[in-house]
Amino acid sequence: MNRTTAIVAAALVTLSGAASANTGLAGDITIETRPFTSSRAPDEVREELRAFKKSGVNPWSRSYNPLLHFMSLQTRAQVTAEYTANREAVAEFNGEDSGSMYLAETAAAARRAARMAGAQRDPSQQ
Repeated sequence: MNRTTAIVAAALVTLSGAASANTGLAGDITIETRPFTSSRAPDEVREELRAFKKSGVNPWSRSYNPLLHFMSLQTRAQVTAEYTANREAVAEFNGEDSGSMYLAETAAAARRAARMAGAQRDPSQQ
């Protein structure tokens, strides 16, 4: 190994050691200088905790199921019929351009369909 390679290797070791010296781990404590002031009274907090425990629902639990008591307002047949009726729009939104062309075409068609015979043309919609 020549001298240049040894010097470069030593420099790299030194630089990598210096770079990893302050890794951001908990090496020093941070002292908060401003004292904490609560915006609510302790009784309010305790009452909220009691109500939370009494409800029996824990959204942080592994067995939490938000749809347990869900009731749909439509039947399965109604939902299927609505999806089938809108199948073209669904296919367009799931396409390569995420429905950009579909939205542009339907917006243009809606502007054309809104104009009535004999109505004066609005210059801002040209």
